[in-house]
Amino acid sequence: MKRVLLVALVLVAPLLADAQTSRELMNEGRLRVRVSTEPARQVVIGQQTRFFIDILTDTWFTKAPAYPELVLEGAIALMPEQLGTNFTERIDGVTFAAQRRSYVIFPQRAGRLEIPLLKIRLAVADGDGKAGTPFTLRTRPLLLNVVIPAEAEGAEGLVTTPRFRVRDEWSRPLDELKVGDAVERTVRMNADRALGMLLPDLAWRASPMYCNAPASSFCRRSSCIGGTRRPERSRPRPSRSGRSR
Repeated sequence: MKRVLLVALVLVAPLLADAQTSRELMNEGRLRVRVSTEPARQVVIGQQTRFFIDILTDTWFTKAPAYPELVLEGAIALMPEQLGTNFTERIDGVTFAAQRRSYVIFPQRAGRLEIPLLKIRLAVADGDGKAGTPFTLRTRPLLLNVVIPAEAEGAEGLVTTPRFRVRDEWSRPLDELKVGDAVERTVRMNADRALGMLLPDLAWRASPMYCNAPASSFCRRSSCIGGTRRPERSRPRPSRSGRSR
């Protein structure tokens, strides 16, 4: 019985120390955590939304914060940056070392979207400049209201983007084609602040001119938040002379 009790105390003690360390630092104003979204509170379905976590300490980080994966019901969540952004901020005359980490969220259905609390493991130096004991910091949950514009109710293939472009390309001039020639047609869709996999499929018109099924692929221009392009290709082959659609 004594052995079981001893083992239990040994296991529980580090958890209590973690909680006391983070709580004391936050109560003293030496450790701060902020969460926010951009846009705040209300977003449109499919709209790119940034979720920020700022951690600030009046000393410095001795163990880099370890951020967890964000899993949301009814939304796609990504962490595009590999590293956090370090900066300093002055609060009430005190300089804080800070780190910001961001997630990118794409809501996929209307209604209330809850961003749950996240547990972040880190360590900061104590008042004497010594490496502190690692502890777990918990963020507060956030709520977003996801809406769909009245004009888009019931629409299929809805894409929410500040800029959308479509380009139709042919591999050779159409006025030079002869019967039996092969030509490749490429349709590119480019949507800023969107994901390629969220762009709608093209409805290719059935025609005996097409000798193979259209193929789709995705590519990224810089990152998922800087815009995406999606080419869809088909290879029509004229089977008779004259005009064809």
